[in-house]
Formats: sequence, structure tokens, C-alpha cells
Amino acid sequence: MDLLTDRYSDKIRGVLSCYDRVVIQGTLPGVCYAQGMTSL
Repeated sequence: MDLLTDRYSDKIRGVLSCYDRVVIQGTLPGVCYAQGMTSL
């Protein structure tokens, strides 16, 4: 099975890599209330 990046390499200009998930433990004081969540 080919990777999509290999299969379509002639159409791809670049690739971005990042973590697929982030686990956060604890609280984020700036977003612990409604107005803080909507300000993001």
C-alpha cells in the first residue's frame, strides 16, 4: 500500500508534520469560564 504522499508526489508542494493529539492534564485558568472559551 502506497502512502498518499508518494502516490501524489507530483501534485504535492510540501508536507506539514505535527502530533496527532495532545494530552493536557490539569486546568487552563484562562479558559475555565464561558467568556474565556469564546475569546480563543
